[in-house]
Amino acid sequence: MVLPISSEVNGLIKKIISYILSFALAASMAASCLTASAANLMGSCTADVLNVRSGAGTSYSKTGTVSYGDSLTILSETTDSSGAKWYKISCGNVTGYVSAAYVQLTSNGSQGSSDADFESYMTKQGFPESYKPYLRTLHAQHPKWIFTVQKLGVDWNTAVKEECVVGRNLVHSSALDSWKSMEKGAYDFNGGYWYGLDGSWVAASKEIIMYYMDPRNFINDTYIFMFENQSYNPSYQTENGVKTILADTFMSGSYTCPDTKKKYTYSQTFMDAAKQSGVSPYHLASRCRNEQGVNGAPQSLGTVKGYENYFNFFDIQAYATSTMTAAEMDIQRVEAIP
Repeated sequence: MVLPISSEVNGLIKKIISYILSFALAASMAASCLTASAANLMGSCTADVLNVRSGAGTSYSKTGTVSYGDSLTILSETTDSSGAKWYKISCGNVTGYVSAAYVQLTSNGSQGSSDADFESYMTKQGFPESYKPYLRTLHAQHPKWIFTVQKLGVDWNTAVKEECVVGRNLVHSSALDSWKSMEKGAYDFNGGYWYGLDGSWVAASKEIIMYYMDPRNFINDTYIFMFENQSYNPSYQTENGVKTILADTFMSGSYTCPDTKKKYTYSQTFMDAAKQSGVSPYHLASRCRNEQGVNGAPQSLGTVKGYENYFNFFDIQAYATSTMTAAEMDIQRVEAIP
């Protein structure tokens, strides 16, 4: 995984929703993380343990659980075959359907109109005191934004230790020396150089990793979007919104599927992917824009030599080796998927 700082080094992105995963793992001093949500309803689980399912009804497979008192973001509501109400909810890393009988609605998305209301809301959510000054500023600027705590079940020191494993997080070789790791396997003290772990990328230092892991450094109206709820929510995530993200890129129009010869728009493809995966189409489109750039790359244009018409828009497993370019490794992984 490459830290967001590497993108800033090259000036590729400024205000874009991307790489939330590194922060979701990171946590805070209180083992909690910030999630910003645009949902209209909030609820609380009233069962000791409530199953979260892939669809509305007990016949659907279980995708996870939530526990008593957990704060739930309600994405939509529906009914099962018997007419019973179910909510599609998001809670931390769990998204799916739960029986409405075990959910108590706690708000319509409002955190209160007064300062006292918001203070009470932050305390009830369990935000650490060190988060509150930043949240107060954001609330004053954007009173309709909703902030919920995401409990991660990992302490700060453990998260830092795991993220500082050499090779797990990288910065570009042109970055400041203080951003680069001097740990064994990252730096050659005899030769006085950093090992290239993926082309021009080298291991990130513990200090810069800790800086980017700490949500408090990004609780402002420029970077708060990296904590946006990444679940699919059709109430405000629209195809027009996806088109805006893709407007000045090679994905602004349509493409022809090599297998079926049918034409599709990129924007509708992202919407279809969101509906099937439950992931925000804004996140999917932004991630692809970040990975592939404005003009596209061989792996997104289907032009990698020897692997024509194979595609990998997310650059999964894309890293250079002594015998293969990052693009070739990228597409080889895709070809191996049955």
